[in-house]
Amino acid sequence: MIFRISRLIRAEFVKLTSQWFFYIAICLTASIVPLAIYLQTPSNEGGYAQLNAIQLFAYGAKYGLKVASLFVVIFASMIFAGEFDKGTIKCILTRPVTRTDVFIAKSITALLLSAILVAIALYVSLLYGITRGELGHIWDTDFYHIKTNYSALTENLTKAIIISLPSFIAAVFFGILISNITENSGYAVAISLTLFIVLDLLSGFSFLSDNVKYIFNYYPSYALSVLGTYVEGYSTLKWKENITKYFLSIPLAYSALFSVIAYFIFRMKNIQT
Repeated sequence: MIFRISRLIRAEFVKLTSQWFFYIAICLTASIVPLAIYLQTPSNEGGYAQLNAIQLFAYGAKYGLKVASLFVVIFASMIFAGEFDKGTIKCILTRPVTRTDVFIAKSITALLLSAILVAIALYVSLLYGITRGELGHIWDTDFYHIKTNYSALTENLTKAIIISLPSFIAAVFFGILISNITENSGYAVAISLTLFIVLDLLSGFSFLSDNVKYIFNYYPSYALSVLGTYVEGYSTLKWKENITKYFLSIPLAYSALFSVIAYFIFRMKNIQT
């Protein structure tokens, strides 16, 4: 089974890397980071001689991960629907593989693609921050004292990254679920993107402030927003106990739910081979 799945994963990546959209996704994910940093960098830096590297990282990673999540949903929503759309699912299932093999292979492929896009967004943000920002403590140059020490900065940086990551697993299986519900790749992309963006917008409404923890794609923007304001030397946002408590369990619960439903839909589909 492992051998069959590994062969299917290799085949999926061959198909993926042969598409121009894959490279566009990588380029846009990488290029949005410096643009986001540029647009968010204040023209008047106040008492800072130079913006801190982690501050620049937070500016870039917030929007880099947001763009990456959109591409993750797009690719995941196409991964099954595209096969049905083109009729190639029949060719795949004529091979000595099971539907379970196909489902696992495509899920792993989507997760690996998600990891690639997330890694690019984080790497470019970190690289930009290190090369253009100041490492170490945040100093108030007017009074020459430490506003925020470096250990606290790195601790919050690590916390923000960890909180951000599980949501991408849920995003993958959300796209896979939609991909199995409809057999048209265009509809699958449109439906998944619309729902994903609506959820993202809902997470910003104040009347849902006590319930945003149940929106799986809320966590990355929240974590990096908190990191950004913290590094600026003040914080209008705080680490909420209910958010830091559920950042792993909520996305993983959604992932389990989406994947199980998607798997059974795929298993029950009537595919004439």
